[in-house]
Amino acid sequence: MNTPVHPMQVHLFCLQALKAQAGGVTHAEEELLEVAGVRSPSRRTEIVHGRAALRALLSKVTGAPADTLRLRQDERGKPSAVVAGGAPMPAFNVSHSNGVLAIAIGPDAPAVGVDVEGPAPGLAPDVEAIARSHFSPAERAEVLAAAPKERMKLFLRVWTLKEAVLKTTGAGLSHPLRTVEVSGARGTLHCQLGAQRTPIHARHIDLAPAWHLAVARYGELPPVSLHWMTALPALGPSPHAPGEGHACPSCSPVAAAAAAWGATAAAKEEAECG
Repeated sequence: MNTPVHPMQVHLFCLQALKAQAGGVTHAEEELLEVAGVRSPSRRTEIVHGRAALRALLSKVTGAPADTLRLRQDERGKPSAVVAGGAPMPAFNVSHSNGVLAIAIGPDAPAVGVDVEGPAPGLAPDVEAIARSHFSPAERAEVLAAAPKERMKLFLRVWTLKEAVLKTTGAGLSHPLRTVEVSGARGTLHCQLGAQRTPIHARHIDLAPAWHLAVARYGELPPVSLHWMTALPALGPSPHAPGEGHACPSCSPVAAAAAAWGATAAAKEEAECG
C-alpha cells in the first residue's frame, strides 16, 4: 500500500492584517520582548503578531487548543512547539520580509526551513560585496557575471536557498554561508553540514515580481502548497469578509502569486544537499 504524500504547506500572511485581527495577542508579550532587548516597536509588533499567528495555525493543523501551545527556541534560535500532554507537533519554520509572514509546515519532516525575501532596491549597491564575502567562488562568479537587470534576482535565489537549508539544520546564519553552494546551472546544493551529512532537499520559487521564496527539509521534498491568509479562528473574527483575503499594496503581488500557484503546483527548481 502506498504511503500518502503530504505536501509541505507554506502559509503566507499580511502582518498588517494580522495586527488588525489582533486576537491572541497580549501586551505582556510585547513588554517581555522589550525587556529582552527588542527596542524597535515595529519589530516587537511583528514578532508578537507572528507568534500569535503561528500558535493559531499550529492549533488549526493539530487540533490542540492554542492556549496549550508553548513556543520555544533552542540555543541557536530554531523554534519549536510543545503542547500540554506531550502530543507531537509538526516541524515548522518562520520567515518574514516587507510585511509578509511565511510559515512552513512539514507534516512528515523531522525539520524544515523557509525564507521569504521581498523587494530590496536598497540592497543593490551591496550585492557584489555580499557575494564576495558570503558566496562560494562559483556562486560569486555566476552572480557577478549576470546582466545588471538579472543580478538581484539571481542573488536572492541563491540567498533564499542558503537560508532555507541552514534554517532546516538549525544553524542559521551562524554557519558559514559559503559552505552551502547553490549552482543555478546544475540546480544542486553542495554543503558541509556536520558528520552525518543527511541529505537536504530545497526548492526555490519565484513567488512574484521581486519576491522570492525557498523551502527545505531533510529527505525528499514533496509538492509545495501555498496558502494566502489562512483563516485562524483562534485569533478571533477577522475584520475582513470571508474569502476576501486582505492584502495591503505591498503584499498584493504575493496574494496573487499564492492564488495562481495552486495547492499542487509543480516545482520550478529542486536542489539536493548531501
